Amino acid sequence: MMKELWKKCRAWCSRTWANNQRAIRVLFLTALVLFAGTSLRTVYLCVSYPQEILTCSEFTGDGANLTGLSLEGTLLRSTQNTTNILYHLDQTIPVKEVSYEAYNVSRDNCRSYITLIGPERESSVILDNGINYITFKDATPKDEVSDLSMEPVTLRGVSYNLGYVTINPHLHFITTGLRLFAFLAAAAVLLELVLLTIRRTISRNREALEAQGKKKRHTAFYIVLAILHCIHAFCFVFIYLTQDLESYTMVYYLTLYVSTSLFLLLVCRPDYGAKTTVVKGEKKETVYKVKGEWQVLRIFLLAVYSFAMTEILYSDQFHLDKPAAIVGNLILYALLYVLLWCLIPGQKGRRYCYYLPLIFWLVVAGINHYYFEWRGQAFELSDLSMAETAKNVMGSYTLDLTKELFLVYVSFACIFIAVHLESSDVYRKKGWKKELVAAACCAAALLYLPNTIPYVSLWNTNTATKHNGYLLSYVAYAQKTLEDPVPEDYNKEETESLLASYTDAAAKVNETKTDPAVNVIVIMDEALADLPTTYGFETDVDDMPYIHSLSGSNVKKGWMLSSVFGGTTADTEYEFLTGNSVSFLDSGSVPYTQYINTDTESMARLLKGQGFSATAFHPYLASGYKRYKVYPLLGFDQFLNSDNYEYTYRTRMRSYVSDASDFQDVIELYENKEAGEPFFLFNVTMQNHGGYNSSVPAVDVTVHPTDPDLDSYAQLQEYLSLAHATDAAFQELTDYFSKVDEKTIILMFGDHQPGMDDDVYQALCPEMYEEHAPVDVLEKKYTVPYVCWANYDLEDGEVDVTSPGFLGEYLMQNAGVKLSAYDLFLEDVQTKVNAINLLGYQTVDGTWHSITELDGVDLLTDYKKAAYYALFGKSGTNLSLFAAADSGG
Repeated sequence: MMKELWKKCRAWCSRTWANNQRAIRVLFLTALVLFAGTSLRTVYLCVSYPQEILTCSEFTGDGANLTGLSLEGTLLRSTQNTTNILYHLDQTIPVKEVSYEAYNVSRDNCRSYITLIGPERESSVILDNGINYITFKDATPKDEVSDLSMEPVTLRGVSYNLGYVTINPHLHFITTGLRLFAFLAAAAVLLELVLLTIRRTISRNREALEAQGKKKRHTAFYIVLAILHCIHAFCFVFIYLTQDLESYTMVYYLTLYVSTSLFLLLVCRPDYGAKTTVVKGEKKETVYKVKGEWQVLRIFLLAVYSFAMTEILYSDQFHLDKPAAIVGNLILYALLYVLLWCLIPGQKGRRYCYYLPLIFWLVVAGINHYYFEWRGQAFELSDLSMAETAKNVMGSYTLDLTKELFLVYVSFACIFIAVHLESSDVYRKKGWKKELVAAACCAAALLYLPNTIPYVSLWNTNTATKHNGYLLSYVAYAQKTLEDPVPEDYNKEETESLLASYTDAAAKVNETKTDPAVNVIVIMDEALADLPTTYGFETDVDDMPYIHSLSGSNVKKGWMLSSVFGGTTADTEYEFLTGNSVSFLDSGSVPYTQYINTDTESMARLLKGQGFSATAFHPYLASGYKRYKVYPLLGFDQFLNSDNYEYTYRTRMRSYVSDASDFQDVIELYENKEAGEPFFLFNVTMQNHGGYNSSVPAVDVTVHPTDPDLDSYAQLQEYLSLAHATDAAFQELTDYFSKVDEKTIILMFGDHQPGMDDDVYQALCPEMYEEHAPVDVLEKKYTVPYVCWANYDLEDGEVDVTSPGFLGEYLMQNAGVKLSAYDLFLEDVQTKVNAINLLGYQTVDGTWHSITELDGVDLLTDYKKAAYYALFGKSGTNLSLFAAADSGG
């Protein structure tokens, strides 16, 4: 059997060689010329740029060359934020590239810089485990370099083992040359194959149609197709040669080009092949064999093409680091092609099962591309609500035709024209067996896909798309968005009537409000926690001396139960601004990202109804938790962030804007308002954000635990020192507003405790990790402080323990502003419950309960229904119930 197979292979090769000698010679010659060209280029680089290999000790001079770094063997550790290794070359040489081995890198996303002293050229790379290459693209052999200045990391406490440092690594020059040859050869050979196929198709089809007396098709479209594919190949090569592409990005470009070329080779084959003579009665007729449709291969190539197209047009591409995610994406792209292949009847309409999905995926990729240009985030299902806003905003944007867009459009045109040129004779009757197989494939895909839908971060949609691909992430976010946790026995009309029953009481309370605060400033301080007080350990220096010292009639202090730990800031933010609780939602829900798609009740909207301006300020990215979308829906007039606001004060602690600078910007925003204008500011800070170093603190340590065991944790030292800095900054803020004539109230609270490693928290409170630990012990991990300060006397009554949803209403009471029916309802709830979070709740008698006991308390079930009404009532929500009761909504 093997001999027979070998004979057939030899026969096929012989026929192919006999029929295509000229074409094969051209292809071989092309590859040979390209190999010679890239080889000469590689030899030129190796000759022009001499190689020098250095050990760690040679490069660092056994520590003599180091600034801001310590050296233990080959372990480099940054001891300050400014680091440098200055290496003096024995003789000046031109430098094109520097590589160095780094292992056991302690922190992700650190960038390393190298500057060539002499020509003064700088380049950088994201530090990664393995060999890192820093290339100087503009370097020439005439640039003589005397010294290398390297900044290994820009953050204190980062460490890694440094291996060999190679100046002008010749092996990498060679591998780069081979990769260049592979790309150019792929482009050239595939282009020539497509052109030869089109040429043969024109000739064969003309001959067959003439013999059958059928109408000849114009060759003009084939010529246009050939020209377009030439342009496609040129663009592919141009982008590869001129852009500094990541390896996964190069894969997408190569995949797009190869899938397009292979599809053209499949579709542009002559419609009519070998001819035979058949006898029909007394007549002999010449019959031409029609090529096969090969629909499975077509759909596979189109799915691959659609995948590559979408990722190319998306600036935060899938890193191709999860094989299962690659398969999941391809199935999703292919599913639409298969479904239409099943649904579209007849042979003449068959081409539409290829046309329509192709157009659909191009539209999806284009929308996501432009949305990312506009907002810096992937387009998701929840963003459909922004269509009207986008339409208004797009007038100020230009839809630039980038190289990526041009490449995709040209390749799309090639595929579209190729399908259009194909004769419908090619398409076979489907038959019930093929229909059944296709339907079974669709069913299997639909059953398989739910198991591949990944967990996605709701902080930023781009995080998921980097590791799961755009389409699979879109489905995952859509699944989250469509969640609808309806309370048991919920009735919209009954809930609305319940809240309306508090309107008169709220109106009477509001009649007594005569002298409200002019300035209401809320600071949700990132990861602010008073760990020594919460967990009962001592420190050599008070971590919050100013806040602990505050007392008097103008100060209220206490504890707040957050529903999150170490992250998901937006949940605390949502609870505070709306009065709702995430404990009523599905576990892991983030309302900002999932549910807020229309105008929603909030503190900002309440205060705006009373003449306040409403500003949100966050010295970081606007895209986090889609705040750029949510804040306007909550009623804020403006959202100032690092993308659209030039801060006057930019001092950083670690890599984030310090609270001292943040609070100075708060003061500046106040000073820029009109005197006497009611001013509401909601500020989310960044200084204390997670990412605490486990080896060496990234800040100067000002607070140490007195317990030596606790003091051994660098993360704890770092965090306590950060909290100490926040305390000092808050003192400066209140000192300033104590001299302001306008009535001002400032509320500061933490959103959650810091996300340190579990071993730190186990050392702080081992009881939390015991099996069946009671709720009150578990709640320690969710306890953060709040402090309410004013430059006037506040109402009597201090709340010892509260939760974000109740804290907002408490602030409104002390600010003296008018309240809503919903605020009065929350007051009623607090007659039974002090605080509630995702873990449990505390009744007014001080007893702790698990959240599973919630449905046994009538007032809490009413609260659950009211919160659902506020969030999911959509356009049917009566917003007047959340506005000042006498304001008319």
